[in-house]
Amino acid sequence: MMKSLILGKISPEFIKDETLPELLVPTFEKYKDKTAFIFKDKKISYAELDSWSNAIALQLQDHGVQPGDRIGVWYPRSLELPVAILGILKAGAAYIPLDREMPEDRIKKVFTDINVKTYFSDTDAHIHCQPLEIAPQPQHPVPAPVPNYTPDNWAYVLFTSGSTGNPKGIPISHRNICHLIRSEQDFIKIRDTDIVYQGFSVSFDMWCEEVWISLFAGATIWIADATTVKAIDELSDVLTKNKITVLHAVPSILAIIDEVPAVRFINTGGEACTKQVQEKWAKPYRVFINSYGPTETTVSSNMTELNGQQELTIGLPLPNYHIAVVDENMNIVPRGERGEMVISGPGVSNGYFNLPELTEQKFLANPFPEDLPGDRIYKTGDAVIIREDGFIDFQGRIDDQIKLRGYRIELGEIESRLNQLHDVSSAAVAVKEDSNGQGQLVGYAVMSNESSFDENEMRKELAKFLAPYMVPISIVLMKEMPRMPSGKIDRKRLPLPESFTVHQKNEEINIDAEAPIEEKLIQTLQWVFPGKEINLTQDFFTDLGGHSLLAATLVSHLRQKAGIPTASLKEIYENRPLSVYSEFLKNKHTQATSRQEPFHRVSTWQYIACNIAQTVSLLVVFALLSIQIFFPYLSYYYFQINGYGLHYALLSAVLLYTLIPPVYSIIIVLTKWLVIGKIKEGDYPLWGWYYFRWWLWKTIKRLMPSEFIVETPLYPKYLRLLGVKVDPSAQLSLLPIAAEDLVTIDKNVNTSSGCSIDNASVENGILKIRKVHIKAHAYLGSSVIVCGDTVIEEFGELQDLSCLNEGGKIGFGEVWNGSPAEKVRVKSGEEIEAPTLASAGKRNRFALLYACSLFFFPLLIVLPLAPTLYTLYYLDERSADYSFYYLWQAPILSTVYILLFIGVVSILTRILQYNMKPGIYPVYSFMYYKNG
Repeated sequence: MMKSLILGKISPEFIKDETLPELLVPTFEKYKDKTAFIFKDKKISYAELDSWSNAIALQLQDHGVQPGDRIGVWYPRSLELPVAILGILKAGAAYIPLDREMPEDRIKKVFTDINVKTYFSDTDAHIHCQPLEIAPQPQHPVPAPVPNYTPDNWAYVLFTSGSTGNPKGIPISHRNICHLIRSEQDFIKIRDTDIVYQGFSVSFDMWCEEVWISLFAGATIWIADATTVKAIDELSDVLTKNKITVLHAVPSILAIIDEVPAVRFINTGGEACTKQVQEKWAKPYRVFINSYGPTETTVSSNMTELNGQQELTIGLPLPNYHIAVVDENMNIVPRGERGEMVISGPGVSNGYFNLPELTEQKFLANPFPEDLPGDRIYKTGDAVIIREDGFIDFQGRIDDQIKLRGYRIELGEIESRLNQLHDVSSAAVAVKEDSNGQGQLVGYAVMSNESSFDENEMRKELAKFLAPYMVPISIVLMKEMPRMPSGKIDRKRLPLPESFTVHQKNEEINIDAEAPIEEKLIQTLQWVFPGKEINLTQDFFTDLGGHSLLAATLVSHLRQKAGIPTASLKEIYENRPLSVYSEFLKNKHTQATSRQEPFHRVSTWQYIACNIAQTVSLLVVFALLSIQIFFPYLSYYYFQINGYGLHYALLSAVLLYTLIPPVYSIIIVLTKWLVIGKIKEGDYPLWGWYYFRWWLWKTIKRLMPSEFIVETPLYPKYLRLLGVKVDPSAQLSLLPIAAEDLVTIDKNVNTSSGCSIDNASVENGILKIRKVHIKAHAYLGSSVIVCGDTVIEEFGELQDLSCLNEGGKIGFGEVWNGSPAEKVRVKSGEEIEAPTLASAGKRNRFALLYACSLFFFPLLIVLPLAPTLYTLYYLDERSADYSFYYLWQAPILSTVYILLFIGVVSILTRILQYNMKPGIYPVYSFMYYKNG
């Protein structure tokens, strides 16, 4: 019988005598000019990160910090946070990270117990030492301090929930974390081109994966602010807008956000993954990793890549990690049997801080060295089965530790705190499913004086010390606790709170559309918190026990069921208590209603008349479209029947084909001025005479093959003929414009591909046409939309995939992003520098060159067709009248044409790109012309 053992790949090259700062030195040298971190409108390069963290290390040393000291970190999400942590490590100290939203009593307890030398914070924790401000970013490079610490020094200490009622600290050495970084990166292979979303709290060990492994790989890390982290309903949009390619997330978050195809890599962990999450995110175009690992073994010990079909598993050990499954007597069980997982390897910590008895229980000398490599093992408390195929199935816990929404929680710690409350004689905590199927923490209390039971007050008292995610959503008053024969409390028999047993009679939540906002909010809250008394004086989080997933549920139902489509998750966090949130929703609704205009209706005959006119005009449009097909053919046919021969017939057809683009341009320009003339700003009825003319012009101009002249000096000239007030120096990609005469584009404006100016829109039966002004040196990113009545000032920038809504104004040097776009930063002085523009003479010379080239492009299409046409002519001449037996050769001739066309394009591309080297070239240069 095979033993339940799995040995990870032995990779001695990952086990080195190094510290975390030493590990990152090659990265800083290789990627010094690359962006390391982005936070809101700020970003720093790897060189700036290195220099700034050096300055912080020197700041700490000047403060008297010695190698081995412990430095607390209780700081808001920011660019400064990871820089300060790296500075602590470079000073030889260990960082003690705590979430900024942890209650102050818990901060005091942790920082005092571990005796921090000082701590970085924007708030005084009122402990034995004063907080430090993080040193500002230096203007000049700062050299690294001389290292005076070893790989066995602590790098950090993470505090998790403890069964004794106090958090327990887990020290991780530089040797531990450096091995994890090398070992895990060997498996997940983060790329230097990746943009990594950083959303975990600094007190959670998956933060190390987001930050340390990404820095080791040379990736860019996008730090989410405190509001964004909580706005789960907006996470998919955030990932898309910021082009995130790597996401580390707990399964419960992945279960409720929308798919984001651009994310190429997902690592999920922190709690058990579900089949639904696997099927949703494991796609052929994405690497989807399920990971497992206790903090005690340094972040992760097991990983596996999942596809959408295979059975769920926590996979196999990472390199140099080793797994065994044991029974209660520490015997390795046969493969296929359930037991407790134990782990050995270079990631195993030395034990808990100041908890020798618990360390002795959980960290053991390896009892089976002949089977399992390593000096020590860690008993995880997790029940697993090693399957016959060698993969590991997670079976839950063998003790009272649970994982909820990614957080590791000792139920005993909450019970201990609950037992300390006034008049509580016995307490228990369990996880129970509410009526919506979500796991919730529930407290149970037997009171010595039942009249003193006050659920809300008890929850508030617990919140003074426990982390928010550890406060039970409900506390149930008990006469006595159900117990097992051993006398222990039987958590399985603890009853559901009444609020969890309320039957949802109507899952659709029938809410009157005309009901006041307050009533809609209360009815929706009653569905989210069934059976609870709801009033608007309560706080969603502290009084009702809400958390991020319940907040997301509330927002979803407010949008879909209560008729409040603008509700968003971050507004719940920003507007507390519920009375403030209700007032906020009311004001928002009032503003939206006041902006609504009555729908403008037209008579039936006007609608029918416009419909008939559009139908008839389409015949004209199709006739214009047919010119490019039939005119060359008619020319060929004319010369053939009049005896001019094949050569003249083909030459005439080719000549006409090359003249079509310029002829189309002339026709389209003339049509614009004949059909609608100069477009004027104003409001026009839908289906009216002006609307019809605008629609006809918009339809006809689509016939113009503009792709041959975009990004050339010809395109601004063409747009000027259509009425756009555009400076000749503007560098424009294809730019669809809804109303040309109302658009002004000043000098040196640059646009990327996929932009459009949508300054004509239909609202409430009215065609609204508005002005747009894009001033000098402005830039439009890829796939942006600029609506009407907008202004982009000089050096303004609208970033990729953004939409500048009607009435928007981007100020001088401002950078906007999003849909709708919002200001993210203001350009620095170095970024605002007007370039030297080409002279008018040079622009005109290149315009002439591009114009001559226009006659060349059709030849690329026609010339490879010549052998096919000659062959068909030859076969036709030698066949009887109306005999088309030779048409069976058409597929062969088509293949010949395709191969010749590919050959011509390939050869021409090789010639044009010969000796082309990476670099920056002027737009008005032969190098740019050849590449265009």
